[in-house]
Amino acid sequence: MVVHRVNRSKANKRHHHIIIYLWSGTCDLTTKEGKYIKLKFHNNRAIKIIEDQYKRAISIIDSYQHAEIKFIDCPLISISNWNKSKGHKRPETYKVEDFLATKQIQELNGKIYELNRRLNKTSVKISKYFFRGRKRRKGQTRKSVNLSINNKDGIHPGRLLSLAITKNILLDTYTECFNIDQESEFIQIRVEQEELNSLF
Repeated sequence: MVVHRVNRSKANKRHHHIIIYLWSGTCDLTTKEGKYIKLKFHNNRAIKIIEDQYKRAISIIDSYQHAEIKFIDCPLISISNWNKSKGHKRPETYKVEDFLATKQIQELNGKIYELNRRLNKTSVKISKYFFRGRKRRKGQTRKSVNLSINNKDGIHPGRLLSLAITKNILLDTYTECFNIDQESEFIQIRVEQEELNSLF
């Protein structure tokens, strides 16, 4: 991920106030080997690189009076499922990479939540869909990771997950862009079928 300065004069004239959503993804943590992928690093170096780019983005946006920025957390991925979908003969050998990727993403998301707190912004938590709670004794809940939710190829969400993520982001943009004057007001988002088809 490389953050560049953007020409936002046209956007500012049209909208007057801009909120930029920044979302890191698989390519920020992985590298390709032919048609297969693997982690770039087995330590937290990739996280440090992403965090530095995010801080650079904040400094760029800070120079504009009518612009804000917030960060969407990173969804979990399955490197073994991706490589399996691409025909790898032994995709199970990447199970350790799946574990490390989950650990790195959880670390990255912690950094994202902290950056959003400093910006006085709520976090859009896409990764929540990848965890399921299991009840234990004494009322405790144990969370487990569900990588199979990206059942298409381990990285790209299927139709239902795409809709859930889109709705989550749309609702967040509503709360960012509009003031709700009464608690009784509610949000209704109507999406036409043609628009849904364009998402996939």
